Amino acid sequence: MESWRKEVYRPIYHIHKWWAKRLGSVFRAILLGSVVPETENLAEAFYRRHNFSGVTVLDPFMGSGTTVGEAHKLGFTVLGRDINPVACESVRVALGPMDRDLILGAFGQLAAGVGERIRELYRTADGAGDICDALYFFWVKVVSCPACSSGVDLFPSYIFARNAYPDRKPEVRVYCPACAGLFPANVNDTRARCPHCRHDFDLHRGPASGTSATCQKCRHSFPIAKTVKALGHPPSHRMFAKLVLTKRGGQTLPADHPGRRGGLPAVLG
Repeated sequence: MESWRKEVYRPIYHIHKWWAKRLGSVFRAILLGSVVPETENLAEAFYRRHNFSGVTVLDPFMGSGTTVGEAHKLGFTVLGRDINPVACESVRVALGPMDRDLILGAFGQLAAGVGERIRELYRTADGAGDICDALYFFWVKVVSCPACSSGVDLFPSYIFARNAYPDRKPEVRVYCPACAGLFPANVNDTRARCPHCRHDFDLHRGPASGTSATCQKCRHSFPIAKTVKALGHPPSHRMFAKLVLTKRGGQTLPADHPGRRGGLPAVLG
């Protein structure tokens, strides 16, 4: 659970970005395993309150401070060091006293200044033409077919968004290769019919498969790496969808398709 949503279940260790962060639950288990009697059930001890104030823990390579934080929670006297001063300062701030009003005030100043300039770089239009914030842009690499020079989208699959747990949430987002429309489908479906143009296709099989690709226009198959190398430059990229934040919540839009009904792009909530 912690590894899936670290910012929710262990937020204090994720205030600052850091490399190779370890799970707090792992270090809690290591610390407990070092002090509880061998006869004690570690799984049961894991969820109990403890006070090991008489035991000192030293972490000479504390990094983002996961060990320091978990040791404090268990009541250890804990010392942390690191050769990197950024690590020391980030742990000092994360685990030190905090003033909510001061933090919100500082954030407000940043948001009104440089924050507004940054947000301008991520604004786009929704299906109705209203300006909104862009959360994600979806791109696909494109290579020219060596036989007919048509652009080949290197989609391994036409599914471009899915849940990490498809057994529990099987709904996926699909890109139609015929009209560039977007629509929902079930990850267990073998084929899908686009609701915009009625095109029927295998949503799991795109033009790219392994190291080769097949041109959808002339059906010529070619090796991707060899073809790109012959071009002398990297493949081009094409934006095919974007996820925007509107007053109604997140919406997935085709990036540049004119839409199917009323001149508006297809919109998925």
